[in-house]
Amino acid sequence: MSTRLHLQLVTPTGTLMDREVDSVTLPTRVGEITILPDHAPLVSVLSAGEATIADGSSKTPFVVAGGVVEVFQNTVAVLADTAEEPTAIDVKAAEENAKKLAAKIAAEPVMDSAVYAALLNDLDRERAKINIGKKWQKIQ
Repeated sequence: MSTRLHLQLVTPTGTLMDREVDSVTLPTRVGEITILPDHAPLVSVLSAGEATIADGSSKTPFVVAGGVVEVFQNTVAVLADTAEEPTAIDVKAAEENAKKLAAKIAAEPVMDSAVYAALLNDLDRERAKINIGKKWQKIQ
């Protein structure tokens, strides 16, 4: 029985994390999951939300949006479309982006389903950034 996980957090712009951790909590389309050592093999689609990496007594939050996670033999590979640390979030900019996206969705009642899905994904990402950015500001 292993006591640690090897986490690889990768985005299209590069590797954000590649290290040993105790656990990883991720938002998926079917809800939040926590991966512990010796987890069963798993592949899941990520949704926009908060990812938490626990290592000892510290917990590192990230905002992730889109992508997939694969768990196999105590390796957790997170291939995220985007990932940001809360300290990098500009809450006001995220709020403005969310307003623009919501207005764009409301202004076009009929649109291509792929365009609609992309807009909703972007809106979910901005809302996650707002929620996590505000939460992080409160504890700082």
